[in-house]
Amino acid sequence: MIVDDAWRGPLPPAAGLAIAERHGYDIAPLDATSSDGELTLLSYVWPDQPARLERLRGAIDIARRVPAPLHLRNATDAVADLEVSAGSLTVLWHSIMWQYLSVTEQEIVSAEIDELGARAPCRVTVRPFDTGTTSGEHRTLRSSFVVRARCWPGGDDRLLGVCSPHGPPVTWE
Repeated sequence: MIVDDAWRGPLPPAAGLAIAERHGYDIAPLDATSSDGELTLLSYVWPDQPARLERLRGAIDIARRVPAPLHLRNATDAVADLEVSAGSLTVLWHSIMWQYLSVTEQEIVSAEIDELGARAPCRVTVRPFDTGTTSGEHRTLRSSFVVRARCWPGGDDRLLGVCSPHGPPVTWE
Protein backbone atom coordinates (compact mmCIF):
# COMPACT_ATOMS: atom_id res chain seq x y z
CA MET A 1 0.00 0.00 0.00
CA ILE A 2 1.39 3.40 -0.97
CA VAL A 3 0.15 6.58 0.67
CA ASP A 4 0.89 9.49 -1.65
CA ASP A 5 1.85 12.81 -0.05
CA ALA A 6 1.92 11.18 3.39
CA TRP A 7 4.52 13.32 5.14
CA ARG A 8 5.54 16.95 5.31
CA GLY A 9 8.20 18.65 7.39
CA PRO A 10 11.34 17.11 8.89
CA LEU A 11 11.10 13.36 9.32
CA PRO A 12 12.64 11.38 12.17
CA PRO A 13 15.93 9.64 11.35
CA ALA A 14 15.60 6.39 9.42
CA ALA A 15 15.84 3.33 11.65
CA GLY A 16 15.03 -0.36 11.48
CA LEU A 17 11.67 -1.40 12.85
CA ALA A 18 10.27 -4.83 13.59
CA ILE A 19 6.66 -5.15 14.73
CA ALA A 20 6.58 -7.79 17.46
CA GLU A 21 2.84 -7.91 18.00
CA ARG A 22 -0.38 -6.08 17.10
CA HIS A 23 -3.85 -6.08 18.63
CA GLY A 24 -7.08 -4.30 17.79
CA TYR A 25 -9.75 -3.29 20.31
CA ASP A 26 -13.25 -1.99 19.69
CA ILE A 27 -16.61 -1.87 21.46
CA ALA A 28 -18.22 -3.15 18.25
CA PRO A 29 -15.44 -4.81 16.25
CA LEU A 30 -15.82 -5.43 12.54
CA ASP A 31 -13.83 -8.16 10.85
CA ALA A 32 -12.40 -6.25 7.88
CA THR A 33 -11.26 -9.53 6.34
CA SER A 34 -14.83 -10.80 5.92
CA SER A 35 -16.88 -9.64 2.93
CA ASP A 36 -19.57 -8.16 5.23
CA GLY A 37 -16.99 -6.34 7.33
CA GLU A 38 -15.22 -5.04 4.24
CA LEU A 39 -18.49 -3.77 2.74
CA THR A 40 -19.44 -2.06 6.01
CA LEU A 41 -16.07 -0.31 6.31
CA LEU A 42 -16.05 0.74 2.66
CA SER A 43 -19.52 2.25 3.12
CA TYR A 44 -18.09 4.71 5.67
CA VAL A 45 -15.92 6.41 3.03
CA TRP A 46 -17.52 9.43 1.38
CA PRO A 47 -17.94 9.03 -2.40
CA ASP A 48 -15.87 12.13 -3.16
CA GLN A 49 -12.79 10.65 -1.43
CA PRO A 50 -11.32 8.07 -3.82
CA ALA A 51 -7.84 8.28 -2.23
CA ARG A 52 -9.28 7.29 1.17
CA LEU A 53 -11.18 4.44 -0.46
CA GLU A 54 -7.99 3.11 -2.06
CA ARG A 55 -6.07 3.40 1.24
CA LEU A 56 -8.82 1.47 3.01
CA ARG A 57 -8.83 -1.23 0.33
CA GLY A 58 -5.05 -1.49 0.69
CA ALA A 59 -5.34 -1.75 4.48
CA ILE A 60 -7.98 -4.49 4.17
CA ASP A 61 -5.68 -6.39 1.81
CA ILE A 62 -2.86 -6.15 4.36
CA ALA A 63 -5.21 -7.28 7.15
CA ARG A 64 -6.05 -10.38 5.11
CA ARG A 65 -2.36 -11.20 4.59
CA VAL A 66 -1.11 -10.24 8.07
CA PRO A 67 -3.97 -10.75 10.52
CA ALA A 68 -4.02 -9.23 13.99
CA PRO A 69 -6.24 -10.33 16.88
CA LEU A 70 -9.34 -8.16 17.27
CA HIS A 71 -10.82 -7.92 20.77
CA LEU A 72 -14.24 -6.76 21.95
CA ARG A 73 -13.14 -4.30 24.62
CA ASN A 74 -13.66 -0.68 25.59
CA ALA A 75 -10.73 1.76 25.84
CA THR A 76 -10.35 1.67 29.61
CA ASP A 77 -10.24 -2.14 29.71
CA ALA A 78 -7.96 -2.37 26.67
CA VAL A 79 -5.36 0.00 28.11
CA ALA A 80 -5.61 -1.57 31.58
CA ASP A 81 -4.71 -4.95 30.05
CA LEU A 82 -1.64 -3.73 28.15
CA GLU A 83 1.81 -4.83 29.22
CA VAL A 84 5.22 -3.50 28.26
CA SER A 85 8.25 -5.61 27.37
CA ALA A 86 11.94 -4.94 27.78
CA GLY A 87 13.62 -4.07 24.51
CA SER A 88 10.43 -2.94 22.79
CA LEU A 89 8.46 0.24 22.34
CA THR A 90 4.76 0.09 23.14
CA VAL A 91 2.70 2.21 20.76
CA LEU A 92 -0.90 2.96 21.67
CA TRP A 93 -2.81 4.45 18.75
CA HIS A 94 -6.42 5.23 17.98
CA SER A 95 -8.13 6.70 15.00
CA ILE A 96 -11.03 8.92 16.02
CA MET A 97 -12.67 7.36 19.06
CA TRP A 98 -11.15 9.68 21.69
CA GLN A 99 -13.77 12.36 21.08
CA TYR A 100 -16.53 9.84 21.81
CA LEU A 101 -15.25 8.97 25.29
CA SER A 102 -16.75 10.75 28.27
CA VAL A 103 -14.47 13.08 30.21
CA THR A 104 -14.30 10.43 32.95
CA GLU A 105 -13.26 7.73 30.46
CA GLN A 106 -10.63 10.06 28.96
CA GLU A 107 -9.23 10.73 32.44
CA ILE A 108 -9.12 7.00 33.26
CA VAL A 109 -7.42 6.09 29.97
CA SER A 110 -4.92 8.95 30.40
CA ALA A 111 -4.10 7.76 33.94
CA GLU A 112 -3.70 4.18 32.67
CA ILE A 113 -1.33 5.41 29.94
CA ASP A 114 0.71 7.26 32.57
CA GLU A 115 0.86 4.10 34.69
CA LEU A 116 1.87 2.00 31.68
CA GLY A 117 4.61 4.48 30.80
CA ALA A 118 5.93 4.53 34.35
CA ARG A 119 6.34 0.73 34.15
CA ALA A 120 7.99 0.76 30.71
CA PRO A 121 11.59 -0.48 30.72
CA CYS A 122 12.44 1.75 27.75
CA ARG A 123 10.57 4.64 29.36
CA VAL A 124 8.89 5.89 26.20
CA THR A 125 5.36 5.56 24.88
CA VAL A 126 3.33 7.31 22.21
CA ARG A 127 0.16 9.06 23.30
CA PRO A 128 -2.98 8.58 21.25
CA PHE A 129 -4.05 11.02 18.57
CA ASP A 130 -6.44 13.59 19.97
CA THR A 131 -8.13 16.78 18.89
CA GLY A 132 -6.57 19.07 21.46
CA THR A 133 -3.35 21.04 21.47
CA THR A 134 -1.73 22.58 24.49
CA SER A 135 -0.21 26.01 25.12
CA GLY A 136 -1.18 27.25 21.67
CA GLU A 137 1.69 25.25 20.20
CA HIS A 138 -0.07 24.72 16.91
CA ARG A 139 -2.14 27.21 14.99
CA THR A 140 -4.66 24.80 13.51
CA LEU A 141 -8.38 24.41 14.04
CA ARG A 142 -9.80 21.93 16.54
CA SER A 143 -10.41 19.63 13.59
CA SER A 144 -6.69 18.83 13.51
CA PHE A 145 -5.39 15.64 15.06
CA VAL A 146 -2.06 15.46 16.81
CA VAL A 147 0.41 12.74 17.62
CA ARG A 148 2.51 13.13 20.73
CA ALA A 149 5.29 11.23 22.43
CA ARG A 150 5.37 11.04 26.18
CA CYS A 151 8.61 9.98 27.88
CA TRP A 152 9.21 8.69 31.37
CA PRO A 153 10.28 9.27 34.06
CA GLY A 154 8.37 12.50 34.39
CA GLY A 155 5.81 12.06 31.62
CA ASP A 156 7.26 14.85 29.47
CA ASP A 157 4.94 15.42 26.52
CA ARG A 158 6.12 16.42 23.03
CA LEU A 159 4.12 17.28 19.91
CA LEU A 160 5.38 15.21 16.97
CA GLY A 161 2.94 15.97 14.17
CA VAL A 162 -0.49 17.13 13.05
CA CYS A 163 -2.88 15.80 10.41
CA SER A 164 -6.45 16.16 9.26
CA PRO A 165 -9.17 13.87 10.65
CA HIS A 166 -8.94 11.70 7.54
CA GLY A 167 -5.20 11.22 7.40
CA PRO A 168 -2.50 12.44 5.03
CA PRO A 169 -0.58 14.45 4.93
CA VAL A 170 0.95 14.35 8.39
CA THR A 171 2.99 17.47 9.07
CA TRP A 172 5.86 16.60 11.39
CA GLU A 173 6.91 19.31 13.81
